[in-house]
Amino acid sequence: MLFEIATRMIVAVKFASFFFVIGVSRSEGFKVSKISTKTSYLLGSGMDHSSFNLFGLSNGGDFSLNICSQMKCCTTGMLDTKDDNWELGQVDWFVGRQLGMCNQFYLDIGQAVRVKLKHTGFDAGRIEWIRIHPWHSELEYLCRIGIRLDHTSSHD
Repeated sequence: MLFEIATRMIVAVKFASFFFVIGVSRSEGFKVSKISTKTSYLLGSGMDHSSFNLFGLSNGGDFSLNICSQMKCCTTGMLDTKDDNWELGQVDWFVGRQLGMCNQFYLDIGQAVRVKLKHTGFDAGRIEWIRIHPWHSELEYLCRIGIRLDHTSSHD
């Protein structure tokens, strides 16, 4: 997934050959404070959190993100709120230490932003979209995903 800025300070997302307009800002960038994800409504899209992990194999499923901007990258680690995440049609919000090294990671809206969604575990999941937000702003980066990830698959 590649996030880019289009003309007139409109934030746009490039995924394959599609652009989605998602916000307007006159700032130069922001620090990541929140990430939201939406699990698809399609049957089989939700997943359960891993209850055990043995030699890298688990009975559930987990997602994590790598975010890169200006040749610097961060990783969220396993996205988990201790709530029942990844249910059909549910929007999950991750903030603070739930964002791992991506908490307060600076994104320059004048530069391309690259995000990689990673899945681990046997329980597959399908995310419709990921949004990356600052704390106080309507600006956000949006990427539509819409594919099913299973085992150790990833999407970027």
